[in-house]
Amino acid sequence: MLLEEGFDYKGEFIMFKLKFLSLSIISIFLVSQNVSAFTNVMGGVLGTPSVYEITLTKIEFQNIDGDYVVFFSGSTPFDIASTNPGQQLGSIGQGTMLPAGIYTGMRMSFSKTFGITAAVADAGSGQPARTQTGNPATQIISRVSNVGVATTDGAPGTKQAVPVPVGPQVITILTALNMEEVGGTAICFTFPSAFSFTIPERDPFMPQLEIYFDVTNAVEFRTTGPGTAVVIPLPPELTITVAGVTVVCRYTGPPPPPPV
Repeated sequence: MLLEEGFDYKGEFIMFKLKFLSLSIISIFLVSQNVSAFTNVMGGVLGTPSVYEITLTKIEFQNIDGDYVVFFSGSTPFDIASTNPGQQLGSIGQGTMLPAGIYTGMRMSFSKTFGITAAVADAGSGQPARTQTGNPATQIISRVSNVGVATTDGAPGTKQAVPVPVGPQVITILTALNMEEVGGTAICFTFPSAFSFTIPERDPFMPQLEIYFDVTNAVEFRTTGPGTAVVIPLPPELTITVAGVTVVCRYTGPPPPPPV
């Protein structure tokens, strides 16, 4: 399945939909068949969400002088785990093109709370766990806080607002993925400076840029006691292709130590 984000050469709109058009300028693909290399944070059980809604708040490109130029600023949600091919996920108004010049980097910012639907048959001790609409994020698991409360009744999951937790294991993984928390409300992902493209003065156009999301094993549940469990989101694996250069962003370091 493919998730495309395209906009015309004047940058008048960005559109998200679940298919790929070869003439698109920016494309975002959803890939779900690969097993993620990501590791768990709480020593729990990994699951693959059926809904993983992120809210895009900013897109910026870095010019050759090292300055970031804002391309989009707003609040647009879309589901990177959607399984409905051809579904239009929304549009982003954009009235101006990037200024002419050379660009060598990019970063995107997202809200640090995600809408997730997921469930696992055994989160530990033979007990199921799932997301449930309205559950809070009030749990502390050793050194990890801001952890979502999961439901253990064995029913199907419903969409729950699940924030990025706080703790040293989380910082380790975010840093390894070129991500950081910004202002307490957003997560900023900086693409490595591995590409370069030029916006010409005359007849400006954007090069093709593709972003692949893999949400396999992108949620973690853990049993905390009889009838109780917790849930946290994990970053999806990202693969970025721009100007003919491909960069894969996944956590490949040693597993963080489980809570003690």
